Amino acid sequence: MITRADIITALALLPESDAIACLLAAGSQREAHARAERRRQRMDDERRRGPDASHRALVIAVCCEVYGVTSADVLGTGRARAVREARACCYVLMLDLLDMLPREVAEAVGRERSTIATVAKRARGAESQRALLARSLAVDALDG
Repeated sequence: MITRADIITALALLPESDAIACLLAAGSQREAHARAERRRQRMDDERRRGPDASHRALVIAVCCEVYGVTSADVLGTGRARAVREARACCYVLMLDLLDMLPREVAEAVGRERSTIATVAKRARGAESQRALLARSLAVDALDG
């Protein structure tokens, strides 16, 4: 195994210009490795983050349009029937179309994970015409 002392000794035996070139090459190689590691870390973070915010916003917008409510209503705490149905439709579409986990949906909309799972389970059991229309429109919007 080569130690740090061995490297320093070898560099001392080289002419000054060659030693400097070796040190610069080693430094640039370390920088390249560091850049590659940072790039790999960013890619892992993006992969963990899941679907980007624009896809989530698109699903919310489609559900709002179909149910005639605003995104503030869906992300808010209102209990009107149309708002509840739009909210449930958003959760189901995010889970199904965007392959998000209940935890990820909960983080995106500011709810508890168990709330997302419960509401989505109920909504899947009672799919309405509006929910089917919203699903169709969301699929078209995400594909195009």
